[in-house]
Amino acid sequence: MVMTVCVFSCQLNPCENDAKCHRKPSSSHGYICDCGDNHYGQYCQHRIDHQCPRGWWGSPACGPCHCNTSKGFDPDCNKTSGHCHCKEFHYHLRGSDSCLPCDCYPVGSFSRSCDPESGQCQCRAGVIGRQCNMCDNPFAEVTQKGCEVIYDGCPKTITLGIWWPRTKFNLPAAVSCPKGSVGAAIRHCDVERGWLEPDLYNCTSPPFVELNAALESVERNETELSTIMEKKLAHQLRDVTEATPRLYGNDLQIAERLLSRLLTFESLQTGFGLTATQDAHFNENVLQGCSAVLGPGSASLWRAQIQAQGGAGGLADLLEQYAQTLAQNMKLTYLNPVALVTPNIVMNLDRVENHTHVRRRFPRYHSPLFRGQALWDPHTHVVLPPAALVPQRHQRKENTHIHHSH
Repeated sequence: MVMTVCVFSCQLNPCENDAKCHRKPSSSHGYICDCGDNHYGQYCQHRIDHQCPRGWWGSPACGPCHCNTSKGFDPDCNKTSGHCHCKEFHYHLRGSDSCLPCDCYPVGSFSRSCDPESGQCQCRAGVIGRQCNMCDNPFAEVTQKGCEVIYDGCPKTITLGIWWPRTKFNLPAAVSCPKGSVGAAIRHCDVERGWLEPDLYNCTSPPFVELNAALESVERNETELSTIMEKKLAHQLRDVTEATPRLYGNDLQIAERLLSRLLTFESLQTGFGLTATQDAHFNENVLQGCSAVLGPGSASLWRAQIQAQGGAGGLADLLEQYAQTLAQNMKLTYLNPVALVTPNIVMNLDRVENHTHVRRRFPRYHSPLFRGQALWDPHTHVVLPPAALVPQRHQRKENTHIHHSH
């Protein structure tokens, strides 16, 4: 009887000259040899006669490596090909232009190194996750021996980028918000269900911290609200919301307070006192801010908010009131028609003449009006019946339409 035993290629020591063998399923042999600086070839069987200094490669003449260290690459490269490789304890996903840190959890992994392509760390028995920082059992904790069940509480675990400490049943855990943000996050340990969902409502994203400081200065009357200040704050709000893909509860509150201030102030202005007459981007900046906080992704934050203020409905009412103020001042200020498209709100402000007593469809403009935005959906429009327009033949009427996503 003949028995066939399969072994991993690297166990046969195919690499020469003390080169290191690494498993690589995508290569023709299933492995690669790391030759170091003095040898080259598939098995590192060839010696490099001319040695370039670190950060240089080539033969007989040396040239710079051109490896982008800011993206995780080692400053040194392959001495024969000039090919760049990741720094130690980094990995390179296929198709990516940068190297990412392994960040192996030292308690749950055997070393700081990870798979050079997938980034998978070498986990202890029963430990799972790319970084070896989780257990399959929700009541188990990662230890030096693998995963061990905790019987009197919830285990130490990582969720939403936060390490939650081991906590007794029916008690809360309060820790700092995710790295970079400010505030405290809370999570309860339930005797039947274990860890409940984390509450990150009181966290504040870094960009909103600076915005809040400017807002509080206005609220304390240390800074007077003016057209110049409105322009600055609206621009800052847009930058902040676009730089923050996920809003926390405090972010939402800061944005709501600021937008309420801006819209209330503008609704009390007339003529050239309106910031939109001084700043061509003001309406766009305000609408982008409103779209960010009134989108479907913020619905749970609005529900969790203590209704001390007007809430989402109140903010939408202020936006509509501001649009009406713009409409009433169009003729006086020679304001151009407004046709703005944001991810969650479309605002169209126009002046029409009812010559034919037919239905009007809005927006009625083409893509050049939407600066830097994708082509407006040609199939989605608001249609006004003739009754909504002024019956007199030559009389003009300003029409305002704001459409919110649901």
